[in-house]
Amino acid sequence: MVPVGKYVLLAISAFSLIIFVWVDDREAKRLSELSFGEGSEVVIEDYSLLAHYIEKSKKSSTPEKRDIDREILKRVVNVYTNSIFEKTLNSLHRSGTYLELLATISPPRYKGMALQASDIDIYHDQMSNNTRAYISFNTQGEMMAGAIQVIKITNAKDSHREEKSSKKNQKNFKSKPVELEVEQTLVFKDTDIHSLRREGQSLFLVGATSDPKFKTPSVLEILSLHKGLVPHDQSSRIDLPSFAATSVVSLKEGIFVSVGDREGGVVRLDNKKSLPIGYTHFESIGHEYMPIEDPRDLAYTKDELLSVTGTQASLWIKNRKKNLRGEPPLIHSIEGATLKEAKSSIEVSKYYIYLGLGDGGTKILDLENYDVLGFIPPKVISGIDSALTVTNAVSADDDEIYTADGEGGSRVFQIEKSGDLRQVASIRFGQGLSVNSVKKLGSYVIFATGLGGVKIARLVKER
Repeated sequence: MVPVGKYVLLAISAFSLIIFVWVDDREAKRLSELSFGEGSEVVIEDYSLLAHYIEKSKKSSTPEKRDIDREILKRVVNVYTNSIFEKTLNSLHRSGTYLELLATISPPRYKGMALQASDIDIYHDQMSNNTRAYISFNTQGEMMAGAIQVIKITNAKDSHREEKSSKKNQKNFKSKPVELEVEQTLVFKDTDIHSLRREGQSLFLVGATSDPKFKTPSVLEILSLHKGLVPHDQSSRIDLPSFAATSVVSLKEGIFVSVGDREGGVVRLDNKKSLPIGYTHFESIGHEYMPIEDPRDLAYTKDELLSVTGTQASLWIKNRKKNLRGEPPLIHSIEGATLKEAKSSIEVSKYYIYLGLGDGGTKILDLENYDVLGFIPPKVISGIDSALTVTNAVSADDDEIYTADGEGGSRVFQIEKSGDLRQVASIRFGQGLSVNSVKKLGSYVIFATGLGGVKIARLVKER
């Protein structure tokens, strides 16, 4: 049973964008050595050490720079480092639970075209106590181009405490604003990045590439990180089967990548700590290929590897503790995800599996026996094609469920003590702006909204 909650109007806060920032001598030296295609390069002004960007003709590049044989540099069009923006919280008084839009980060552009925000991964570094959001970008159509964006987020962890203190005096209380720093944006001229995941000091990207060296477009790219950022001088690029890679997880048994939908499957790669730098075909390294029709997303528990599949939707389960090659998977049929070349998602908590199933909405399964415990239908908006408001992804945070509803925006549902689901808030970002992924961080919510880039909102709970 899913009672329909009320919809809440939202106020939008403004933010300022600062494009000139101080960089240290080492950063200045590193940036000054970079050379990019498309006639653009980063220039460091000696008198101020400010990083900024000016157009240069291709003739201005020296032969030495043109001949730099770096795996990423040959493909990165632009690198923006340390762009910063700040915002102030909206002070309008409201009541109840609602999503308050705080800031927008515009999407990177390639050849004058905005790229589409496709996925989010949030990583908290315990050593440095830093939280970063990693955003992937892709394009629609035949052209392949994408990007990654690294956003440093501070004060989000304090938001729960601030909310509690705000209950005493809602009108006069001024919350400490979350601090957002767009630390890095890398734009790739030949690769759609559909999904990404950070594990330790590595960033895993999956998608499709037009690189002529690749036998098929599906690609896994592994970037080593330094202090959470991409040094962008080298990477491992793995040529995988099928048209596109859709999801990746890194486990002690190896790196697992879902590829599909034609000739789809899950590829496991060995020796994840010693993969060669540069281009490698997956058959030249230790691997295992497990065929599946249209796998779309991966998740795992301490005992199992799971995938949600589309077209003929199912939950695919492999036992991690037994021989992966010899142990047959468990296939659990589910309804939904019938649209071809569409998104689906899987997320696992201590007791539940949350599935975003496109036209099948959201389903909540018991992790122990895979029984369906809850269902949230896809959002329906009068006058909008239902294919544009399907459930692209779902994410959970304690007793809250967040749906990514395409052009329908996003909804927040509360799991009641009775087990019922109650909608408590929703948000839309406008026609043509599709919510493809959503993640919670403290009381803040981060959305990948396609052509709308990244949106950051605050979940406000007022009594």
